[in-house]
Amino acid sequence: MKSTTPALSIADPAHSYNGDTTDMEDNRYGYVTSSGYNTTTDVDEKYHNTTTTHPVTKLEAATEVMKEATAAHEGEDDKPPPSPFALTMITIGLCLSVFCLALDNTIIATAIPVITNQFRSLEDVGWYGSSYLLTTCAFQLFFGKLYKFYSIKYIYLVALGIFEIGSLVCGAAPSSKALIVGRAIAGLGAAGIFSGANLIVAHAVPLAKRPAYMGIIGVSTFFAFTAGRC
Repeated sequence: MKSTTPALSIADPAHSYNGDTTDMEDNRYGYVTSSGYNTTTDVDEKYHNTTTTHPVTKLEAATEVMKEATAAHEGEDDKPPPSPFALTMITIGLCLSVFCLALDNTIIATAIPVITNQFRSLEDVGWYGSSYLLTTCAFQLFFGKLYKFYSIKYIYLVALGIFEIGSLVCGAAPSSKALIVGRAIAGLGAAGIFSGANLIVAHAVPLAKRPAYMGIIGVSTFFAFTAGRC
């Protein structure tokens, strides 16, 4: 038997939202989800917060969520940017830190023959590069959460300090195992440096100029890749 229930459409503002999740499963508000907003959470919250004061339709709730998200995004550019001198210093510091972590990633390929001959550890040759990349990949999401809930400045400095400690351990390593541990520690710090550099640029540079500054940081990475293999 064919159902006679009228279908909810985007042009039907009179259809009140009754909390039924089947409407959300139909993705009738795809224009919201395609922009990256969590309509199931935000629209439900907007609906339940306003339904006690006055009746509201699901379309009206979704429209309010879109307006609030757009206003929050536009408000990002209202903050005064750093002075040209401060922005220059920030950019130089980010380029140097990203250069160091990228150089540490590629320079090991050139140094492996000397390291292997020094420690007589041909069986560990695969770990010299893998330990660095392993911790870098494993802790990317961890540092992403830290940057979300804590100060970007201090988390970035902590990541930079961990990277330098790992590099110090590598430089003073008396054995192959110590070198691998130092590489893993350096990779842990590197996980927070690159993502932190992107976040600092996003917060310090106006939206119109961000691609240029991101390109400058990317160029320092490619210089490190080239220098590490020489």
